[in-house]
Order: sequence, then structure tokens, then C-alpha cells
Amino acid sequence: MAATKYMFALTVAGAMMLTGCHSTTVTGSAGLANPAPSTAVSTLPSTALATTPAPAATVTKTVASPPNTAKPVTDCTTSQVNVIVGQDSGAAGTLVQEMDVHNTSTHTCTLKGHPFVSAYGKLKQGSTTVEATLDDITVDPIPSSFGALGVAATTQMLTPGDYAVFFLKWSHVPVGSKPCVDADGYDFRTPADDSTQHLIAFTFTVCGGELQVSNVVSKSSGL
Repeated sequence: MAATKYMFALTVAGAMMLTGCHSTTVTGSAGLANPAPSTAVSTLPSTALATTPAPAATVTKTVASPPNTAKPVTDCTTSQVNVIVGQDSGAAGTLVQEMDVHNTSTHTCTLKGHPFVSAYGKLKQGSTTVEATLDDITVDPIPSSFGALGVAATTQMLTPGDYAVFFLKWSHVPVGSKPCVDADGYDFRTPADDSTQHLIAFTFTVCGGELQVSNVVSKSSGL
């Protein structure tokens, strides 16, 4: 009986020893330890942090306008133009002659009004004959009542190489006791420049002592 007890006790003790050697502690989910939230602070350098770049500043560049070097348009001087004898017309003793004014300069200029015109021809001076102003021929404007040739003055813009026109009008039929005078041409000067003499060769005979001149008009108004 005693032996039986000993063996039982030994068995129990051995069982206990075996149980102790293979014991595994298992806990339920209620026993799990919840980790505390991380409070770690990043120690990365500031250059490693993602940042949004500031928008680039807009630079407005002001470009200075070049100075205006264009030459202003001025009145045509006599030296800037040349006169070419154009078409003629006439009836009932009255002759009309177109004269073309050509801008021979490299600059645009303007003409407005009546050009200066003075007839010249042969005159006796002592024992010689010279070309001189014919005082027996007066020069007057063509009257406004004489159709399109008597139009009022308007500004004519002449670019280099461009033309405008004016007209001469006279009678070639004797009038009363006034003689008919032969002219070899006339002195022409632009309306704004009467300081430069420009002699235009053109033979004509004026009876009645009067030569009339129109305002300068557009080339399209020519005969």
C-alpha cells in the first residue's frame, strides 16, 4: 500500500515536472498591451522636409521706345521741286496750260495756294538785248468763277517723286490798245518759298497784258 502511494506521488510529481517543462502561458485579447501613440519628433534636417515652393515673382521689363526720328512734313521749298510743262487747252481766244510740279527731293512736303509766277522775255537794254522780267504782263489769280480752275486752295501732299499741278491762263487775242507780249518763260517759286528763283522755259504770247494762275491742285485735276 505504501509502495502504491509512493508511485502515485512520484507519478504526480513527474507529471507536474513534465507539465512545468512544457508550460505555455496564453492570454486572451483582453490581456494584450495597447502600445501608446508614437510621440517621436522627426530629427530630419529642414532641407529634407517637403515644402511647397513660393510662386516665382513676375518681372515686367519696360522697353524704352526709340526716339521719333521721322522728319516732320513741311511746306515744299522751291529747291525741292521741278516744273514740267504739261497739256494745253483753249477756246474762244483763251489758252490754258497745265504745269506739273514734281517733288524731286527725298522728303514728303506740302503745297497750298498760288505759286509765284513772273513772266520773263527779251528786253532791250541800250544796244543789247537781255532776258528780264516783263513788266508789261501782270499776274493775277484765276477767278473762282472760272470753273474747276478757280477752285479754292487745298493742301497737296507730295511724297518723293509725286506730282501736283497748277494752270496758267491768258488771252492770245489782242485786247483794246494793249500790245501782245512774247514771253520766253516764267520765274516759278512755291507758295511758301519766294526766295529762290527757278526759271521755267516756256514760250507763249500774252495779249491784254494779263496772265492768270490757279491754286496748286491734285494731279488728278490735270487736263
